[in-house]
Amino acid sequence: MDNNIAVLITCHNRAIKTINCLKALYAQQFAETSIPFDAYLVDDGSTDNTSQLVKENFPEVKIVYGDGSLFWNRGMHLAWSEAAKKKYAYYVWLNDDTILYADAFADLLHCAKITNRNAIICGTTQSAKTGAVTYGGRLVRGGLISPNGNIQPCDYFNGNCVLIPKKVFEAIGNLDPVFNHAIGDWDYGLRARKKGFLIYVSTDFVGTCEKHESISKWCSPDIPLKERMIAFKSPLAVNPQQYFKFDSRHNGYFKASVHFISIHLRLLFPKLWTIKKSHLG
Repeated sequence: MDNNIAVLITCHNRAIKTINCLKALYAQQFAETSIPFDAYLVDDGSTDNTSQLVKENFPEVKIVYGDGSLFWNRGMHLAWSEAAKKKYAYYVWLNDDTILYADAFADLLHCAKITNRNAIICGTTQSAKTGAVTYGGRLVRGGLISPNGNIQPCDYFNGNCVLIPKKVFEAIGNLDPVFNHAIGDWDYGLRARKKGFLIYVSTDFVGTCEKHESISKWCSPDIPLKERMIAFKSPLAVNPQQYFKFDSRHNGYFKASVHFISIHLRLLFPKLWTIKKSHLG
């Protein structure tokens, strides 16, 4: 079948969000014809009954189990590895805190058709509370791109909702498991561009996803140093070794080294960044 889709999701102890995400996924409406899809969900060691609820409400979902050590990037890598055992025309990354609009897939597939299935299509999400852009395609200089009714090129993207055609996957492969939680989505987009593939933002918003806190605990001046150091070691924080890998791969060793040092300085002296930001503002 040349139009089937594998939807890739990973989750950990967010049962209600995961169920709501799946409800929106299975409520998709297609403009012309119904496109079949299979959902691959990695349950990364959830203890809140997530898998059981998914089985009861969506028995068709293919559940893959992790031990709680995967986090987002490695969880998505595992989901993709499972899905790749079967040939799909498209792979869609979907965060379990993203609630798709009913025509999201129709928009993504329309954009894929425009680009001859030869480009990554990034879906943009917005806040359900304010309508503001929260995640999506980004420019190196310019930040997040807001949909304007046309496909727009971007440099890299957040992995909340992304459509990757088979041709791109065959050339780029899977997410790099060297990253456990963050950075893997940015890395994938930049690797794709180096291989000559373009990335476009879809014509309209594809759903809602609330923005996470802008200041991480490890670099917040309001958090004591001891707590910042504990948070710094969390897989959810910026991992300096992994960020160095990413940075050196895409920006060179000099910039990677500078950023490696600055990350540690920010851990120790977060107020310096707060002062700098206030002066720029």
